Amino acid sequence: MLSLRGRLLCAVALVAATVPARAGAQQVSVSGVVHDATSSVPLVGAIVTLGRGADERTTRTDANGAFSFVKVVRGTYPLVVRRLGYEPSRADVEIPPAEPIVVALRRVVSLDTVRVQAATQGIYGAVGTSRDLRPLNASVQILGTSVSRLRTDSTGHFFAPVKTPGPYLVRASADGYTSQTVSVTVRSNDGVEVALLLDSATGPADHSLEMAYADFADRMVQRGLASALVPRTDLTRFGDEGRLASSIVSARSFGTKGLRFGVTACVFVDGRPVPGASLNAYGPAEVEMVEVYGSSADRSLTLEHRWPRSAPCGDTGMPSATPGRDVVRWVVIWLKH
Repeated sequence: MLSLRGRLLCAVALVAATVPARAGAQQVSVSGVVHDATSSVPLVGAIVTLGRGADERTTRTDANGAFSFVKVVRGTYPLVVRRLGYEPSRADVEIPPAEPIVVALRRVVSLDTVRVQAATQGIYGAVGTSRDLRPLNASVQILGTSVSRLRTDSTGHFFAPVKTPGPYLVRASADGYTSQTVSVTVRSNDGVEVALLLDSATGPADHSLEMAYADFADRMVQRGLASALVPRTDLTRFGDEGRLASSIVSARSFGTKGLRFGVTACVFVDGRPVPGASLNAYGPAEVEMVEVYGSSADRSLTLEHRWPRSAPCGDTGMPSATPGRDVVRWVVIWLKH
């Protein structure tokens, strides 16, 4: 039996509720949360797999430790929960379950050194492979009020001090693997732990996406006050089914900036311009992070320069607004992959 030192228990609370569907569809939505049973801190980046073979679905937990699956046919399925540094857990679950299902994972890798460092304000964690949870030597990019780039150590761990609390996008990349991003919110004098598990790349590297993240970094360094970063946890605070524009407006990270939406906004998706696209063409559940800028807040001019000349912006579903620098002109949506 393992000692208590170096062990953490995390619980997965799995709650299923029937979603409206056509008569006889017999489908439900499944949602849950992964957290540390000792501290109740959500665990970011756990891989949750439901089903097997052609029916298998996989997702990752977000900054709230939350995950969800939609349109699951009633029945019994294997549920597998894995996270770097923990023993995997496997169990058969009945969908929908009669009561919340708790799965205990035991930590097998000590993060004591990292946790000591994370006593100061920052973002820390590990990068590994999604297939076998093997640590990776990877590049980690932190994008937010401050911007930094670093590499993991020989055990796949990293620590990035953060000067200013707030929302950040954490991105990990390694040769031969598909990059992964997760949004987190750093609170004052606190650390946030993340686990980024990368899938093997199935094609050549997307250099245009690399350029888009470079532009993102430039905007973070130069952005004006009439701008906001809205993380996934803010967007899905009231559920995943709402309109994206309404979710942004209700987000604290947007409201504290005093920004307003008008009838239209120019939308980028993963750094690429999408002329004429409606902001509400994308649901909150699809989004990891949103950048929002007033007319003159993007001092890098990366959005202005990349928007096709004379191309139309899209509708926001919002009423007209009196002109002003606080009216949103640019919206950059970073999708959850």
